[in-house]
Amino acid sequence: DRKHGDRIIPLKHDPSDALSIAGDFMWDAYQDADGTIWCGTTGGLSRCNPSKSLFRLYQFGDLDPALRQGHITVIREDERDKSWWIGLIDGKLVHYFPQSNKLEKLDLQKSVRDPQGHLPGGLISIRLYGDSVFFFTTKGTWFLLQGQKILFPYVPPVKLDKDFRVQDIISNNDSVTYLCNYYSLIRWNRKTGKIIRIKPPLDTLENGQKPVFGFLNLANDGKLWFVAGFGWIGCLDVHDHISYIKMQDDPKLDYNGYYSSMFIDRSGKIWLGNNG
Repeated sequence: DRKHGDRIIPLKHDPSDALSIAGDFMWDAYQDADGTIWCGTTGGLSRCNPSKSLFRLYQFGDLDPALRQGHITVIREDERDKSWWIGLIDGKLVHYFPQSNKLEKLDLQKSVRDPQGHLPGGLISIRLYGDSVFFFTTKGTWFLLQGQKILFPYVPPVKLDKDFRVQDIISNNDSVTYLCNYYSLIRWNRKTGKIIRIKPPLDTLENGQKPVFGFLNLANDGKLWFVAGFGWIGCLDVHDHISYIKMQDDPKLDYNGYYSSMFIDRSGKIWLGNNG
């Protein structure tokens, strides 16, 4: 909680408490257009009341059991029709329509291959831009045009290194787009076409890890936040200065610090998907 003394508030599953978060491992969190925060966990989808740290397991009726109490790794709302895009641990991609309680399943392995011949890998995150839904995977980025059922590989309209597989994209409301592929970060000015490659200021973090760029998030003040390593987050300010924050003293002992998602809610709080 950056507005209240940079407090870190752990959220843990308690089998004896029906109002605790649904699973031991939180993969993803997202705030929808109505302000509700949703958490995708190993025990299903939790609807969160952050002011009271109360959670309720979202019931999907008689639909796929994997949705009701399965490993939900990614969740995003499609503001165009209030539907949800949901990724599951087994690689399934589901398009869920809450108002009608119906769903459609998409097979990532039926996607169009990228120029290197790859199909999508494991699903990392989902974003919506314009009329397209973008799916970021371990093998690169694919997108789905509105009304279609097949994913196409995303090829950036700017020249990048041949082996640069885009694994996340985020844009501000002006003209700047950031692209990353884990170890590299690129800022692209869409008006001028200028590309700047931003390098980490350190070769290694203090515990020997090589810093990375993952789960990009733009705050209202223009700063770019990201997962920087096992137990670390990072921040790029408007002057291109990168600072790092250590969130876990010794994360490798119990896998705390393995951050599987990150987002900033409208109040400025940073949410991290973590082991429990």
